[in-house]
Amino acid sequence: MDTQLRHLLIQKLTDAITAMGPGAIFERFGVLLVSHLLDTEIRHRGASISGNPVGGVLDGVSPDGKIAVETSVRQDYFSRGLRKPRGDLAHVISLAPHCEKIYLLASRRAPTGAIEQLVEEVSQGNAMAGRSLQVLDGRAIAETIVDQLLAQDHAVDELSVILPAISDIRDEHAATLALPVLEGSHISRPLVLADIEALHSKSRCVVISGMGGIGKSEIATAYVAAHRPAFQYTLWLDARALNGVELLAAVPLRRGGAEHNLLGLLRKHRCLLVLDDAPASLTVEAIEAACSAGSRVLITRRQRGDGAYELPMLDADAALTLLGHALPEGVPSKAFEAIWNAVGGHPLSLRLLNSSARRGTSWEDIILDCDHIGQVDDGNTLLAERVLGRHRDVLREELSVFAWVGQSSCDRDFLKSLVGPVGLRKLIGYGLTVSEDWTSVRLHDIVEAAIKAGDWLSERRARELDDRFERHILSLIRSDDHNLESMAVQLRRFLERKVENGDRRTAFIYALISAWAASQVKPDALPDPYELARSLGDGRGRDIDAEIALAVEIVEALHRHERHYHGMESARQKLRGRLGVFDTLLRIEHLTDRQTAEIIHHHGKARRILLEREHAMELFEHSLKVFPLNEAKLQLLRLYAKERARAEEAEALSLDIVRLAKDGNGVTSSVLLGLAETLNSVHAPWAEQLLLSEEDFFLDRALRGAFANVAQAYEVLAAFARQKAWKDPASLPDFLSKLPELSAVMLDDDRACGAYAEIMYHAATKVSVDEYSSRALQAFEALRSPDPFQSRRWGETLLAVGRLEEAETLLAGIVDDDGRIWVAHSLSRAKLGLGKLDEAKDLVDEALAGATGRNQQYRASFLLQRIRVRVAIGETPADDFNEALSLADNQSLLEQLEILRNECEWQPSTAGPVL
Repeated sequence: MDTQLRHLLIQKLTDAITAMGPGAIFERFGVLLVSHLLDTEIRHRGASISGNPVGGVLDGVSPDGKIAVETSVRQDYFSRGLRKPRGDLAHVISLAPHCEKIYLLASRRAPTGAIEQLVEEVSQGNAMAGRSLQVLDGRAIAETIVDQLLAQDHAVDELSVILPAISDIRDEHAATLALPVLEGSHISRPLVLADIEALHSKSRCVVISGMGGIGKSEIATAYVAAHRPAFQYTLWLDARALNGVELLAAVPLRRGGAEHNLLGLLRKHRCLLVLDDAPASLTVEAIEAACSAGSRVLITRRQRGDGAYELPMLDADAALTLLGHALPEGVPSKAFEAIWNAVGGHPLSLRLLNSSARRGTSWEDIILDCDHIGQVDDGNTLLAERVLGRHRDVLREELSVFAWVGQSSCDRDFLKSLVGPVGLRKLIGYGLTVSEDWTSVRLHDIVEAAIKAGDWLSERRARELDDRFERHILSLIRSDDHNLESMAVQLRRFLERKVENGDRRTAFIYALISAWAASQVKPDALPDPYELARSLGDGRGRDIDAEIALAVEIVEALHRHERHYHGMESARQKLRGRLGVFDTLLRIEHLTDRQTAEIIHHHGKARRILLEREHAMELFEHSLKVFPLNEAKLQLLRLYAKERARAEEAEALSLDIVRLAKDGNGVTSSVLLGLAETLNSVHAPWAEQLLLSEEDFFLDRALRGAFANVAQAYEVLAAFARQKAWKDPASLPDFLSKLPELSAVMLDDDRACGAYAEIMYHAATKVSVDEYSSRALQAFEALRSPDPFQSRRWGETLLAVGRLEEAETLLAGIVDDDGRIWVAHSLSRAKLGLGKLDEAKDLVDEALAGATGRNQQYRASFLLQRIRVRVAIGETPADDFNEALSLADNQSLLEQLEILRNECEWQPSTAGPVL
């Protein structure tokens, strides 16, 4: 929790506690507080049935007599030589001679040092032998609630009956994993709840299975609501993307402004967790192994399985009640008979029909619809199809899109282009969709099941959608926003199926490349770029624009794949063998100026990767002479920025891109984000000034991209986090507050997930290790195939939390020639922490040997590490100190050097420094 927020919450509660009275109320509050704090029963004995204080008894005692509670609202509790608390302590020991834990609670604030003085003095007496004493004044009580109980909904609910300020605080702040609210039409099912409770008495994890819409989520909600008092935490998680129990570690719980780790809560506390719509890969055995003895988990899923509780349909009475909800005239018996025969006791179907009736559809029409639905044999998919049958004529066009794409979600803009705004309104108006992010539309499971079972997609419609999808992609290839990548990421698996099944249209493959992370690229799905380039020789440039773009993108996609799996040197060799693709493309007749410039630009990028800097620069400059390509400007300014003599040219290109972007003149979001990432890596006054003046503009674009599930946007946000951590750590909390949660789609993308992990790493090292390190490690652990940079950051996060041996193993296994100096530096830190001083010295020497040229800027940081190693060895590193101080241009680094200098007394003897 943010330090300032914590302080404000504690002050608010302290004021409310100090004002509590009379004594009997505070007694009940104090006993209840300790009961929740210790998670044990404390019996309130200090008040009569009428609520008046009872003399001669303790306020609260545990059933075994080992815990005792005494409370007071007296204003002079901590004055008069602490006579009152001393008397209360003697009173407790007298009436509870076997108590081991004593709690004295006062509503008033204690003077500074008073509590410590009391505890120290009484602990020396014989009467306290074998006992512990906790004295909590008003502020300490407030701190306990904020730090330990605010996330526990049941504790907050009970304490708030006496002190409403507690629930006010919880409800004022955003919460995650909160329990859904039961609908007004909810039908109580006590027999089902009893069945689940019986299963939970035998197993920590129970699976509720059944077809979509049968009410699995609703019955889980009702079960949690009924059993909430028995658990410290009641939690709800949409588990569709949760393929393994380890991913629970990446799920944060937020309550009252604080954040907790879900997996940690399951293991350490009594939690009741619902994993809604979980895949079959999430096994009962894995979940049970992750739970404490007091935790229970409910899994809902459609698939039947051994040991799963198959949720029954509603009986006739319950079905009639649900069908007649909010209908003053009720349901005619004839209509109910027809509906019961058609849909049985399927809750979602009944709700849809009830909705139709409430909108004015006559029972006669509904009965006629039911006559055409037919009989259901097994209560599975066909039942859902009967419900959707009445929507076939009005929604065939909209629902055929989901039948074609083969999944419950679709890109919102593409769907809108197919069915128009009215089509979207119909899907939502008929209650067929669930809430989703603003980039997509998702159907209810029951609706998806109905589509799969029914004849919603004709061959003619499928061909039409294929063609319109192709045209939509082609229209986005030259767009300035993230729409293509956002859509392709959502539909990646659909696109892969299309290509694997032989539909290898240029547009489909181009979209796939835009969605693929390096580890996801499938070379077998890509045409040979040479053959593709040669096949275009007889074409005219204007007619084969997408094919030309695809050829150069294939070259780059293959390079990314090979670099990820085989290393940079091997990837460079393969790339060199494909350079002829660019010459072949340039021989195509009637190329437009833009096409020519793009081919030259991509050739320049390849030469830059091959470390042919001058050749690359010439190609970028040539590209700009042919056409003012912003992508080429970006590449050129990156090269210019590395030469001090060309800094003005780099700045001019940067300013030009920003100006054009603000004017809406053809700057793609990818180029703008690339510029932001570049400026964050350029150590020059002009770049820092431009970033400072345009930070809001860049961050706005990056955040929009992140919310649209664009991996590059996360990488740019990581670059901002990197610079803020280095130059302005105080700005990190505000920056972190603006970030979106990592979506399930992005969790599946190593670029985005790795960038998010790096952001959390910087937050852990500069803001709060306790708050952010677990989130960083969880994101790193979710990576399917981390690259060397991600692995290094992973190792550095392990260093930050003191897991030195794990860090050593991970860092030692990284093969990264280009980044070797940083790996050596980090590995030296691990070796130093493990006491392997000679190895630590050799590694930091290696890092310093490489800190030349453009890497000179890191030399001061490396020197700081060598100073630490040399001090540990017993040397006097005065020379390294002097050099580091002369090079350091970062306040944090200077402070670390100064602290280290002050910790050492430099002696002229050869014995080295004295620490």
